[in-house]
Amino acid sequence: MYCPTLTRVQKRFVDFDVTNPEHLEAFRMLSLGSIDEKGNIHTSQHPTLRFHLEGPFVDIPSMMNYRIGQAYLKLVLQK
Repeated sequence: MYCPTLTRVQKRFVDFDVTNPEHLEAFRMLSLGSIDEKGNIHTSQHPTLRFHLEGPFVDIPSMMNYRIGQAYLKLVLQK
């Protein structure tokens, strides 16, 4: 059991799953970001979720883009 202070900063390291809505939200925050009222794009990391980096990728955003792209193409090509 962690004290309340450590619980707030504890990170969960998991494998990225394109079917998990929380993982897709982490992708949106990190790769797509959000646009403020002035038109500026702001990106950030999910507050607690972190992903294991799979080889041969060198960064998490590239890995996420590849995994989501593959899932999308699989879905589209099935139709």
